[in-house]
Amino acid sequence: MLKKYLRNKFINWLVKDLFSPINDNDILKITGTGVFFRGKKLNEEAVDDLKNDAERFANSAIWKLLSDDAIYQANFIMYSHSKDYDGMIFGKVMLYCVDILKKKIQQIVSLK
Repeated sequence: MLKKYLRNKFINWLVKDLFSPINDNDILKITGTGVFFRGKKLNEEAVDDLKNDAERFANSAIWKLLSDDAIYQANFIMYSHSKDYDGMIFGKVMLYCVDILKKKIQQIVSLK
């Protein structure tokens, strides 16, 4: 019990500076009425630029390298390094994050 408590305190201490107070207006929203960023509707030219950037990024070597590496690390943690259930959860969270990024990129690429 004490070991788990200390581990959680240590993890919180390590990642406390990683907290980023991002709110709903700071993310890209794609709705039926348009594409919004930071509370403002993007014009057609900005949407086209965003779509082109997403297409280039989705097809880039760096995206392939980073996403494959994250998937490899997640699998390594889950299947080789994990000694308990927490390791499995951590690996699954990593896979979930990569999946979210892939879906968001594809959503931007498919903008009309």
